[in-house]
Amino acid sequence: AGAPPSVPELLLAAELAGGRGDTPGERERLERARLLAPGDPWPSLALARFYLLSPTGADPETDSRRARDELRHCSEIPAAKLAERALALREKRSEDLDRVLAQLVEAHGEDARVRRLWVAEAVRRGWAREVEKGIEALQEALPESPSVLELRLDAMESLEEWEDRRELLESVAGIDSLALEWLEELAAGCLADQAAAALDRLAGRVSEPTLDLARIRLLLTSGSLERARAELDAARSRWGDLNHLDQLRLVAEAGDPAALERALAEALDRDPSDLQLATLAWRQGGEAFFEPFRVEASTVAADAPAPGAQLDVALLLDQAVERVYPDGSAIYYYHGISRAITPVGARQASTLEQMADPYLLTLRIHKPDGRIVVPARVEARNGALEVSDVEPGDLVEEEYVAAVPPTGASRRGHMSPYVYRFADEQRAFGLSEYLLLVPHNVELTVDGNFEGLEREEWDQGGLRAIRWRNRDVPPLRREPYAPPVQELLPWVSYSFGVSWQDVGDTMRDRVLPMLRSSPELREWATALLADSDPERAVRALVDGVCDEVAAGRRALTLATTAGASFSRRDGNRLAIVAAALVEAGWEVDLVMARARPLAGSHLEVPTLETFSEPVLRVRRAGREIWVDLEEQRRGIDNLRPILQGGDGLVLPLTHPAEAVTLLERLPEFSSRELEQRLSMVASVRASGDARIAFEMELEGPEAEQLLERVQAAPADRVQMVYQQMANNLFAGASEVSGAIDRAPDRTALRLELTLPGACDVAGDRMVCRGLVVSRPLVPSLASLPERSYPLVVPLPITERIELVLEAPPGWSMERPPRRLDAEWGSVAEELTIDGSRLRSVLTLEVGAVTVAPADYPRFARFCQAVDELSARPPTLERTGL
Repeated sequence: AGAPPSVPELLLAAELAGGRGDTPGERERLERARLLAPGDPWPSLALARFYLLSPTGADPETDSRRARDELRHCSEIPAAKLAERALALREKRSEDLDRVLAQLVEAHGEDARVRRLWVAEAVRRGWAREVEKGIEALQEALPESPSVLELRLDAMESLEEWEDRRELLESVAGIDSLALEWLEELAAGCLADQAAAALDRLAGRVSEPTLDLARIRLLLTSGSLERARAELDAARSRWGDLNHLDQLRLVAEAGDPAALERALAEALDRDPSDLQLATLAWRQGGEAFFEPFRVEASTVAADAPAPGAQLDVALLLDQAVERVYPDGSAIYYYHGISRAITPVGARQASTLEQMADPYLLTLRIHKPDGRIVVPARVEARNGALEVSDVEPGDLVEEEYVAAVPPTGASRRGHMSPYVYRFADEQRAFGLSEYLLLVPHNVELTVDGNFEGLEREEWDQGGLRAIRWRNRDVPPLRREPYAPPVQELLPWVSYSFGVSWQDVGDTMRDRVLPMLRSSPELREWATALLADSDPERAVRALVDGVCDEVAAGRRALTLATTAGASFSRRDGNRLAIVAAALVEAGWEVDLVMARARPLAGSHLEVPTLETFSEPVLRVRRAGREIWVDLEEQRRGIDNLRPILQGGDGLVLPLTHPAEAVTLLERLPEFSSRELEQRLSMVASVRASGDARIAFEMELEGPEAEQLLERVQAAPADRVQMVYQQMANNLFAGASEVSGAIDRAPDRTALRLELTLPGACDVAGDRMVCRGLVVSRPLVPSLASLPERSYPLVVPLPITERIELVLEAPPGWSMERPPRRLDAEWGSVAEELTIDGSRLRSVLTLEVGAVTVAPADYPRFARFCQAVDELSARPPTLERTGL
């Protein structure tokens, strides 16, 4: 074997790896160089530049901190000051920028890199003499440098030395190697002839659309319209249909209304949903597709009913018109008018949810006294527009259009930009309508909940018009255990030429960039995945993520990468696990899952909203493992019970070229969390006090939350946490001690306590109400006097309570076991009495049922009967000694 590489060789290899885009390889070689020569400052400088310039995948704050740490070890190298200044610029530390630049100028003022920085700073501050001296020195040092010429032109522009700038441009116009980007500078400097000559020289060496576009722009600038038109035709013949050519054609025909109309029509035929072209056509006198359906705000306000009681905001008009084109694109028009009723409603009405990149047609506020106000402030915040000046009683009107692209660049297809809903839970709706204008030869597939909707269809100027409409709908009144909202509210979705493959590809395109790892994550995960047993390896990784990274709001977010999330130790756990497994060579699929009650439904029209719960399916060495990070540690080879037996959309991540598939049925696992298990041993004294040993099994997120609560408490306050838990279960508990027993498949809370007055002693009877720990059904399932919607219990409810009661001497209990059987569930008790020792195992079961509103009164009585039985306290009778 040859000699190990030296530090210079490793630094060179790192630079080559960076040139190839091999970021992990670049970092690995730099780290080896630093380990090989710990006192050598050059590897530290190279690492600092790496963290400043390379796409590591970590969050910027972490990279900046690491760069700062490395710069401390190479301060003796003059170039380190350049990196230090770049770091200050990234972190926007203006005082450090000035300080470091002053140090560089003082120590290395003759260096061309430093001088260039100083000239740029002098230009920014308007120091004309320093700029001139600095540029002269740079020209002497770098006489052929284009960057110096560019700096001189920028300086002249900043200092408004226009004549000198024009002369400089004229002097460089004859350079044979003049780059294409300089042509715009020449044309802007009124040197069109020189620019044309430079173009002719470039044409002998370069053949690309930008050259032809530059020639056409020069001809238009010089007023040579006929030559420009000829060049436009030649460019279209050479390069095909380009948007830039359409734009230049419109400029060429601007002086001839008839020719402009023809050019605009041809451009729209090629790109019908281009908003710039469409709005230009409307300004030129063409009728917008939504104009026949436009509604006046005064008409809406006059027809609106009086504001309802207990409402904050009412959406008086909710109108959408969508013009769909055969290429799969569309233009979407929306007109909304909201009435703010209360101060809370004013805040809601001032937040406008709009589609991406809208073209605003109207944004105004109608005051109760008839004034129309344009908001003084409009801000984009969290994907919405927030407007000022909205008060109770105002009408807020918004009107906009937005372009909807085709499903994909290579095929013609379209799906509705979102699922259109005609009611919601927060607002009353006045008139809500969705109108489609579609060519007759487009085969639409429509899905939705059409109950209560008016539908009509007709021919509108050679287009098929379809309208769904709803009127005067109050806010949805939520009820516990109601069916999913999509089954209660009317909604419409449609598509053509779209498959679930297209939807999956769109989802996958959004997820893949979020799987970018980081050197820190890569190194950390490698050690955890070393186990040869796949399940143990995945368990080690998930345990590590749960220990290291806070849960965040969701297990998967598309707002940040896995590497950045790991650096912050906050959220995005599923992306972190997926990124680690993909990089380690595992077969990883992201499965967008759906709850079991919805499985198999609404598959006719593919949408991005159908499957919304992300889980992982991973494989290695022939072993398949499911991972559900919403269940935290419990989610290894397990899924949330509500997802088991559901369906999902499978997106291969390790091999993104593989097809997306529909999974008809998700696997089912033994889910102990469906069963609430409690056990209690109570030693009752003759006074009625009791000493209790209590145990409750917890699973999934509930167990994690309990652990976090205990671990977050200071050591001297842990006992207080257990005391609070005991008091929640047994009011008045004292002498409490607690512990959490944790195993891979279960977590148990153990409490030992004394409960004064656990049993009420009255003569020869002792009623032990303090020993009742069952959870009543009525507050959750039967709290309403009546229901408007079915009651849906999606998963069976099972509770198992074991009580071992040791009665004081001379006391015992004689009663039959508790029993109840009904169509919705049951209560069963195993009762064993041996002298003064009683053992009761009470099992309560409610099936996964759907109760119609008409049957709800009977179901409520069933819940009351169950609660009466399960809450019936143990009653002891005195038997004598």
